[in-house]
Amino acid sequence: MDCGGAVGTGQSVLREGTAMLVMASVLSYMVLLMRKQAHYIKSWLEAQVESVPNTGPTFTMALLAFVLVIRESIETVFSLVSARPPGTSSTPMPHRQ
Repeated sequence: MDCGGAVGTGQSVLREGTAMLVMASVLSYMVLLMRKQAHYIKSWLEAQVESVPNTGPTFTMALLAFVLVIRESIETVFSLVSARPPGTSSTPMPHRQ
């Protein structure tokens, strides 16, 4: 039986399988929690957004959006780097002349 090139001992497979189940459980819990809290969060967030122009400059809102996009971009980079197969070089390929 071909396992897609996965090689490991029984312990490492068990450890990885357990980690996957734990992460799937945490993610499922977060989805259910966010679904339950969505109405409250939406109301709170809309109230906060409406109060920003009255209490501070619009620049603050733009800066917040910029920071959030940068943070998500960094998270994406970390996720992609961590998903890289073992033994893969992180340096770019040399240019051919």
